[in-house]
Amino acid sequence: MDRLDASNAPRRILAGWNGSEAGRDALSLAVELADLFGARLILGCVLDPGATPPELSRHRDAWAARFRDLVVTARHELGDVDFSIREMLDDPAAGLHELVLEEAADLVVLGSTHHGALGRLIPGTVAERLLEDPPCAIATAPHDYGRAEPHLGYGVAGVGYDGTPSSRAALAFAKVVAEATGGEVRIVSIAPDYVEADLSFGPLEPVRQEALLRLKRAVKSLEEDIPTSGVVMTGDAAAMLEEQAVELDLLVIGSRGRGPIRDRLCGSVSADVIRRAPCPVIVVPREPSV
Repeated sequence: MDRLDASNAPRRILAGWNGSEAGRDALSLAVELADLFGARLILGCVLDPGATPPELSRHRDAWAARFRDLVVTARHELGDVDFSIREMLDDPAAGLHELVLEEAADLVVLGSTHHGALGRLIPGTVAERLLEDPPCAIATAPHDYGRAEPHLGYGVAGVGYDGTPSSRAALAFAKVVAEATGGEVRIVSIAPDYVEADLSFGPLEPVRQEALLRLKRAVKSLEEDIPTSGVVMTGDAAAMLEEQAVELDLLVIGSRGRGPIRDRLCGSVSADVIRRAPCPVIVVPREPSV
């Protein structure tokens, strides 16, 4: 494996802000990431006109007042943190997607929902809709992150890795995080959990050995620069990553991106992980084909 160039840290971070508790979680994580990378912080205030009574949606003054309240609340929440703000009336997922493109954002940060298991995201939420065609890397904050102590310290950034383009992009991002924090990268290589009766050609020990070989190569690509550890786990990828996330400060995984081919770790796995992981999760789009 070639050595990874992970020098391109995010420079423009867009945080989804709607004044909710989930929005506060997003602000907290976005501030930490912006400080970590020295990035510009932009708040994306996207309000859905379809979610309000028709009589309200026709009154421009009412919308202007709501946006003013969001700005005032954000300044109260963020104190002396420097940020800019963009306002838009649109479907939240579509509006944030447009703002990412307009602002050339490298990372969009979203909060959790209060309705999913353990306060995580549920199917159909803004994060999951953005994952269908990710305009940039997507970070999600767990429930109550806004009330927690600062989390991204000198800890461990985990990465789900299966050797595909998406997971290589995730590994490169995890390296950026470790370089910024002085922390460690933990590479999690997942092998399927099959028994001999599941397939006609017998047990999948060669597949497990392949996962171990991938892990060794990935560790070697990083370990001269930063502390690196790795583990091969057997079973459902999302469940194994969730199990590892208990010990992580941050988990980075790949997205399937666009097109018909879905990577083993990056199909529905990314959506499952952001619903269930107890730590912040960053989903990185696959590298473009050349």
